Amino acid sequence: MAIDQKLLDGNKEYKEKYYGEDGLMLDLAENGQKPKYVFIACTDSRNDPAIVFQLDPGDAFGYRQMGPLLEEYDPNDSASVQFNSHVGFYVNAYETPKAYIMGHTKCGAAAALADDINHDDITPWLIPAGQKALNRTKEKMGELPEDKEGRTSFLRELEEQMIIVNREHLLSYPKAKAAYEAGKLEIPTILNEIETGNLYELNPKDNSFFLANDQDTFEIGCGCSHENNNE
Repeated sequence: MAIDQKLLDGNKEYKEKYYGEDGLMLDLAENGQKPKYVFIACTDSRNDPAIVFQLDPGDAFGYRQMGPLLEEYDPNDSASVQFNSHVGFYVNAYETPKAYIMGHTKCGAAAALADDINHDDITPWLIPAGQKALNRTKEKMGELPEDKEGRTSFLRELEEQMIIVNREHLLSYPKAKAAYEAGKLEIPTILNEIETGNLYELNPKDNSFFLANDQDTFEIGCGCSHENNNE
């Protein structure tokens, strides 16, 4: 059998929950969808919005991109034109009011940028899309430090700059810009700290980040007690 048993078991649970217990999928099939959110999120398997936010079918549209890094709008580039059409579809056809940009820590794209990794599959796209974020990080922090602590701080700054730039680039797309300026679209921008589950939201007025979710004292895998205060 080609399909892994883990996937078949998961599908069984999915059917029991959404077709049996609450009938949500039956309602969506009959009456259509009206998602409240669009997520422009990194493709990293640890950064899945449906899992991080415990979403149900029908809650969100999804657009996954490494980083996530969008290049600025280019009317002569077919990928730009296609993504611009996606945004228009989400906002105008479905009146989806929020487009979340969702990056994360421990990001492989950030590490590849910082280390200037040359890879045939990603370099031609990664460097143009991420160079602005890398330049801003270097302006603020200098070159990538060799020590572990310095490298960690550099990468965290780069991960933040990547989603700041991504927000700017999203607003270069005509459909997104028009909806945003008309008050039809909000663009919350968040960094998912995968070591803790904490979410840090961008304040676009000064490009600072603040802890967005309430955190209690809890035990995580290392066996340590972590107390997080939103101060």
